[in-house]
Amino acid sequence: MSSKAELTEKDDFLSEYKYLFEISNIFERDLVKLVTMAKNDSDLTGLDFMVLWAPLVDQLGCKIKAAADKSDKILCCIDAIKEPKLRTVLQLAYIEGITREEIAERMNYSTRQIQRLLNQALELVEIVC
Repeated sequence: MSSKAELTEKDDFLSEYKYLFEISNIFERDLVKLVTMAKNDSDLTGLDFMVLWAPLVDQLGCKIKAAADKSDKILCCIDAIKEPKLRTVLQLAYIEGITREEIAERMNYSTRQIQRLLNQALELVEIVC
């Protein structure tokens, strides 16, 4: 049985999914804006782009990849849960980001039962780094 600290660590790890999803979307929009702006700058030659913009494009690309990699790890942790009911509760809570009350309504359980199911599911989560 996992300790409260281990469950909290797992909860924190899985909770990052929504943040990573949002931040990667922001980085992707910034990257598109940056490339579009550089292409529309008529005074910018290919060499100028490489010197001025390529490092920033690379940096944003790395941040997007890091966020996507961590998101994939979170999804793998959830997908590894064999019990469909427990996996569904994790997906609804951490991927879709809906409240315990909404999960209970969707799954036709009490919120107390959903909390128990979440705790059971967190017990089974194995964080793979």
